[in-house]
Amino acid sequence: MKRIARWVAVVPVAFICALLVAFPIHWLVMIIHGSPDHALGGIPPRVLEYGGYAFFLPLIFVFVGGAFAPSHRFQTSIVLGCLWLLFVVGMIVLSVSAGGQIIWWTVPVSGALTITALVLAVIGIKRADY
Repeated sequence: MKRIARWVAVVPVAFICALLVAFPIHWLVMIIHGSPDHALGGIPPRVLEYGGYAFFLPLIFVFVGGAFAPSHRFQTSIVLGCLWLLFVVGMIVLSVSAGGQIIWWTVPVSGALTITALVLAVIGIKRADY
């Protein structure tokens, strides 16, 4: 029964952990822009924050979900990575179909950060192999 409960909780736990990472990212961006001497201080806070979200949220989602799975961690991390990509593509399609405005140059940049994070998370799960 405990094993079934862990399988049911994989996606919710991974999603909650990914959401919790958003707060430190925001705080770090505010700290960086609070000090004028910081090297990243010239980058607009919005760009830094969205870049942080595009990299760290999928990384945490896939890594925590893969680590939390009771077995088949590597395969679970691949499935979670595909779920994340499906979610991102769905949000872009939903935004465009609802008449939302997308800054199109951010799509490849965010996509590259997201895919890099997903690959690193899957490699991390594979290498941890516990």
